[in-house]
Amino acid sequence: MTGLRVIGVGTCHGDDQAGLAVAAALGRCQLPARTQVLICLRPGADLVDAISGAEGIVIVDAMRTGSRPGTVRRIATQEVGGGKVCSTHGIGVRDAIELAAALGRLPARLAMVGIEATDLKGDRLSPAVRVAIDRASAFVVEILEEMRSGRRACRPG
Repeated sequence: MTGLRVIGVGTCHGDDQAGLAVAAALGRCQLPARTQVLICLRPGADLVDAISGAEGIVIVDAMRTGSRPGTVRRIATQEVGGGKVCSTHGIGVRDAIELAAALGRLPARLAMVGIEATDLKGDRLSPAVRVAIDRASAFVVEILEEMRSGRRACRPG
């Protein structure tokens, strides 16, 4: 196992860039030792590969729940795709997590952070999501510290 891993998921379209923007912002943060930050532009098989080999992962992605744009929250894996949270990707994060689990490649510690999207078109983040990036980055660092210290189990669900 290679430590902790943050995976920013997204595309270059509007607020769907949120996960990628958090990954970029984490480059300016003090992260726990042995933490990698990756981006994943296609959450299918690429995400399964990104998940594999980590002791714990935090996946960051845009979400659509009807909450106020820019809302940042930890989401349960069963909420993603077919549940309460709609992924902005067709074959998405939930499918990749389920596949990784079926292949025995899912780490014991998993957390997901969603940022409520409003505009998925264009080439820029909406103002509400842009403001949320630093808040989401700080939240990811807190989750990583929890994982590293073992204070809280971050299991799916």
